[in-house]
Amino acid sequence: MPELHEKYGPIVRIGPNEVHIHDLEYFNQLLSFRPLNKWAMTGQQFGISEALFGTEDYKHFTKKRAAFGDSFSRSNALKLQDLMNEHLNKACDIIAQCHSEGRPIDLAYIYRGAPADIFTEFIFGKQFNFIDDEESTRGLYHRKHEVIFGIFNLGRHICFLVPLICDLLWQKIKQIAGGPKPKWSMLGYLSWAKGTLQQLQEEVKDPSKTAESKKIKPVMATFMEVKLADSDKTISALSQQGVAVWSGGWETVGTTVTLGTYELLRHPKMADRLKSELRDAWPDICLPPSMEALDASPYLTAVIKESLRFTPPPGRLSRYNPRQIEQYQGFKFPPGTIISTSLSMVCNDPSIWGSDADIFEPERWVGKENEDGKLDQWLVSFSKGARTCPGFEIAWVEMRLLFAHIFRKFDLNIDIKANITDDDILTFHDGFTGIPRNWCQRLPVWAKPVRS
Repeated sequence: MPELHEKYGPIVRIGPNEVHIHDLEYFNQLLSFRPLNKWAMTGQQFGISEALFGTEDYKHFTKKRAAFGDSFSRSNALKLQDLMNEHLNKACDIIAQCHSEGRPIDLAYIYRGAPADIFTEFIFGKQFNFIDDEESTRGLYHRKHEVIFGIFNLGRHICFLVPLICDLLWQKIKQIAGGPKPKWSMLGYLSWAKGTLQQLQEEVKDPSKTAESKKIKPVMATFMEVKLADSDKTISALSQQGVAVWSGGWETVGTTVTLGTYELLRHPKMADRLKSELRDAWPDICLPPSMEALDASPYLTAVIKESLRFTPPPGRLSRYNPRQIEQYQGFKFPPGTIISTSLSMVCNDPSIWGSDADIFEPERWVGKENEDGKLDQWLVSFSKGARTCPGFEIAWVEMRLLFAHIFRKFDLNIDIKANITDDDILTFHDGFTGIPRNWCQRLPVWAKPVRS
């Protein structure tokens, strides 16, 4: 898209019923709190048109969003710290074990496994233990076959068959693998989620049927308690809803923190500055970190913001007005016209970020460039307006803790023998989240535990 806009200007017609616009003023108008619908294909291509993420109608979306209550609020995110620290301590034990055995650890796996487990317990009230199985966890984010075989495009045309195809594939894979847990664990997780939601639904209806105590109230239990249409309470709809929220909670976080860690380890002065700040914010690693202290750590915040700037969804976001004409620079678009924009173009626009927009530079967030927070309005990796990612507050807490645990507890060096390059880290393919040229992020490091 950047090349097309450079050639044709701020508006480009990219389909019979779709235009793409890159104009910062109009961007704020399109992704606002106006009652615009979301293009249905966005959810259909993943087979989750019944989830909040895939809900087309604006009014239906707002009702579903309200059903989650304060589950994704800042206050609730802070209540999850103990749960997050528990899973991150377990991840750190695995890293320390690798050091004692004299082998590197792939942080791309750690950065997915721990968040996947955190969000599983947060959403469903149970554990799946991704962090215990590196190969199965990697099956979640190795995206080669999805892209090669065009699963996303297939879903656009036969969206109603995607859930059935997933079920049939899962049964076939189990048969071929000859065991209950084959290495492609996404389909296994979908099957597990359905069974878990059926049990949770029974517990919500009759609390006496609760099989085991839960550390927190599952998000999906809150969702089930709200009065919604019967179609929103079917197991199919609930599983789409739960898995969509779960996926947004681990994959985006994992991609972002992996990239941030890669850039920090390539630039030792940046890593040293972060480690120094974390020593002040978290002096005793035998005690849990203080979120108040981490919130007040400006360079940690800058590292996260810059990591987010480099990892927005690479594709386009699409809206349409179902009833009224939309206008842009004298163009009039009839009702139903798909109007698209791209978060990635905003996050890399030189008119905002300067001539070094393609350089990882956390210092831009703590210098004069960001006086009065003028850059923050353009950090749109979580989208903007009514459909901002609902879990962004939880993601922020999670990313602060991930960077804190890893950089405070370990001295890190990239494994030279692994020959890691940008092709293993930076976005090249579009799988809604960014996929590197080599299909799967990997970041093997040597991690030496620090004493204090």
